[in-house]
Formats: sequence, C-alpha cells, structure tokens
Amino acid sequence: MGNVESAVDADAANDSAIIWAPAAADASRIAGRWPVAGIMANADVPNLVQPGDPVCINGARSGVVCSRLISADGYNIRTEAVTQGNDSGAPVFVVAPSGSAILIGIHRCVDGNAGMATFISTVLDRLHATVALGTGQ
Repeated sequence: MGNVESAVDADAANDSAIIWAPAAADASRIAGRWPVAGIMANADVPNLVQPGDPVCINGARSGVVCSRLISADGYNIRTEAVTQGNDSGAPVFVVAPSGSAILIGIHRCVDGNAGMATFISTVLDRLHATVALGTGQ
C-alpha cells in the first residue's frame, strides 16, 4: 500500500509510523462526510470530552462506529465501541456542533469490551507530522 517513511517504537503504548499512500480525493474529510477541523491536544481531551459523550472511529472494516467515551487519561482513550480486526490506525474523533470532525486519537485495539486508542497529538508530535484539514462542509 505504501512505504514506511518514519517509525517510532521507543514507547510501546504509542507505536506509530508514517506510511505514504496515494491521497484520496476527500482526504480532509472523514468517511467523505465530516471535514477535519483540527486535532485536540492530549490535555484538552479529558476536559472537553467527558465520559458518556459520543466518540466515533472510521475503521477500514467496521466503517463509522460511534459510541460513548469510557475514559481518556494517561496514554489511553477508552470507548464502548467494539470494532473488527484490521481497524487499527483508524481516526478517533468527536463531531463538533458545526458538523466538523475534531481528531482526538488513533484506534489501537479492542481490550475486552472497550475500544482503545492512542492520543493523536502525541503521535503527530513524535512523528513531526500534521493532518489534512477540511475546507468546509
């Protein structure tokens, strides 16, 4: 699918890599629907997204799945979402009142009945990367 540009594995909880692949025509939208407005810093997630608030992922196999946030602390974002295999790397986001997506994490795995994600701000900082932002709805 692509070539690994940069990988960081010094921290097992935040393994990450950049893989270059052809850009989709709607790369700045999630599922062709929600324009990406930006990312939420790690410290802001627990303050702005409360347990019980809806959090969504867009998995390669599961598609868009939204469920309630269980917790967001330390390295982990835990949601009630149960995804399928091969959804790792999917964006984890909240939908703002404007209808835009705010990225908060990257789906990592399912642990029991909870979806697990890594904070996206940490990954982007470690890889010196940014996200493509949407230009409108």
